[in-house]
Amino acid sequence: MMLLKKKFIKRWELLAPIFLCFFVSCGEINIAKNLKSFQKQSAFVASPEAQCLNLSSEDNENVLQEIDQLYQNSLTKSQLQFQLNHLESGPIDFSIDSPLITSKKLIQNELDLLRKMAASSEPALTAQELQKRLYLLRIKFLRLQFNQCRVTELKKKSQNDPRAFLQLQYYCQKRGVSEECLKNEFLSSNRQNLKNLVLNICPQLQKKDECHLLYEIYAGKKRLDEFAHQMKSRYLVDVYSKFYKMQTKSAFYCEKSDEKTQVYVPAKLAAHAEFTEKEIWSLIKKKWDNQNFELIFVAPEVSLPIKTTPVFFQWSSQGVSFVMRDNPKNVFLSKNLSKEEAALVIPHEFGHVLGFPDCYVEYINTNNELIYFELPSKGNLMCSLKAENKILDLYRDEFVRESCLFAKK
Repeated sequence: MMLLKKKFIKRWELLAPIFLCFFVSCGEINIAKNLKSFQKQSAFVASPEAQCLNLSSEDNENVLQEIDQLYQNSLTKSQLQFQLNHLESGPIDFSIDSPLITSKKLIQNELDLLRKMAASSEPALTAQELQKRLYLLRIKFLRLQFNQCRVTELKKKSQNDPRAFLQLQYYCQKRGVSEECLKNEFLSSNRQNLKNLVLNICPQLQKKDECHLLYEIYAGKKRLDEFAHQMKSRYLVDVYSKFYKMQTKSAFYCEKSDEKTQVYVPAKLAAHAEFTEKEIWSLIKKKWDNQNFELIFVAPEVSLPIKTTPVFFQWSSQGVSFVMRDNPKNVFLSKNLSKEEAALVIPHEFGHVLGFPDCYVEYINTNNELIYFELPSKGNLMCSLKAENKILDLYRDEFVRESCLFAKK
């Protein structure tokens, strides 16, 4: 999670006393708590991971306030019956089949529609449906607002969309047939979809003109399935695998006993009212440690056989947590993290400390729409912040192989 202006994700603490003036019973007080949860959790799910240190001065805070106000009004009208099940961390999946797609125009159109629905005497949506639509709208707004500083970068990334590869990779599997289906499909008269997929993948590997020429050559030989398999294999190695591989190397002193590797992490946490060093280290270890891998956090002044650069955990008032690409041993954690969020966010950020990237895709397309989706993760915490997600063994194995420094005996 990277840097975000605090005003874009203001907490409801300032409004809580106002709510308490109106709501006096325990059940009614829960509305104020639910409103706080709505704002905090939607910001948490929406928080992007990018190096945005200087955000645009453009201020659309009034849009965010209106979304939250509509949500507040909906809670009041629904007579306290609404449950926050769908607002818990990680319930919204943005996959290759259903990516987040948003723009200023789309957000404004959706807000106008929901405003009319909320004001109607015979609304087309139930209170719960309205609240969920507002929740999703808030996620889209925050992500778009945050990425104002990355427009140029995100437009360039539009050329590296891996969805064509993933669709081709699982083309036969989704039909419940063998890989031989590609040959039959390419020989059929209805092969335009497959052609589009292959010609979307190829330019990410070589010049576009060469791709069209190769396509025609293989088509003439009736061997387009071979061309497709070549493109898949090359893309998997040269492009797609990098989402799951170490990008930067940071050395750590390690010891190996029996089958377990112990990694010594010199680290320091800045003071915080709600978190101690022991708690933060425990959260990280809970996700990263297993029977073959153990993190041992020590103070920076502790003498180790091999000296390595300490990791410094600092608290940021900017709203989200982040790690800098050019200095991954400096971790900035949001001061507003709840205990539940911290259990997922901090182990995820520690993955960046060890050099591993996010495994999601985000770019701006030719329609100036922001596209975001998570890659198939198999419960990977580096792809998606869900309570059940974990750190995959492939990360531990690569880290030990590439970044561990062992003392000579």
